[in-house]
Amino acid sequence: MQNNCQLKYQQLRRNVITDGVRLNYLIGKIFTFGHQKFKGIELCEPCKYLAKTVESKLLPAMVGKCGLRTQILSGGELVVGDQFSL
Repeated sequence: MQNNCQLKYQQLRRNVITDGVRLNYLIGKIFTFGHQKFKGIELCEPCKYLAKTVESKLLPAMVGKCGLRTQILSGGELVVGDQFSL
């Protein structure tokens, strides 16, 4: 999602922030970031905290595109720049 607002990652309250990954299609699928394996469980919709944090005009655009809850299948350390694969 491209926008002109300047949000800091802390404001989003997400553990991992991606760019160009179609999260909605990962529900029920196993995927990797770097060497860590995950399974997509369900979409993570904007919470009350996020609704207070971001500009109200941006919030509707985030519904259905805001995040993905996952099950961690193999743990480890994620590093900025780790590659995504399905």
